[in-house]
Amino acid sequence: MSLPRNPFTILALPTQGKILALDLGSVRTGVAITDALQRVAFARAEIIHSSAEELKTKLSKLIEEEKIVGVLIGLPTKLSGEETEQTEKTRQLTAALDLKIPMIFVDERLTSEFAGSALQNPLGLSTRQSLKGPVDSRSAQIILEENLKELRGLRITDEEDL
Repeated sequence: MSLPRNPFTILALPTQGKILALDLGSVRTGVAITDALQRVAFARAEIIHSSAEELKTKLSKLIEEEKIVGVLIGLPTKLSGEETEQTEKTRQLTAALDLKIPMIFVDERLTSEFAGSALQNPLGLSTRQSLKGPVDSRSAQIILEENLKELRGLRITDEEDL
């Protein structure tokens, strides 16, 4: 099954307040947060967790502290858009989180590759493993930046139609 592409789903997010983006993993989750005006995305330290419950506890605390109003969750698929085993694991983990604020799946194809190349060291040495945490959070930041651009465009178009 392919992931349906409906760009208007992100319009369900509140227009003001911080948005959280997650690059979910079974042990490490990449994190990025916008400013309250939703203009800039900042990568944060990744969250290390051993269970969905531990991740939920840590995310709930972050949501409360940062006054997060919505969450974008990167959904991994094949380049063709076809869902994979990891797509299903991401859906299951998201359902277990139940964060009580809007949570929206967004396409995360190639974000890890872009993030990894953006964080390459200047000598070109193989540091993928040592950069794994920063790559996860940089991936979340890319997810957030791309969707913020799209969201701003949709909101401008929506306002012009009024």
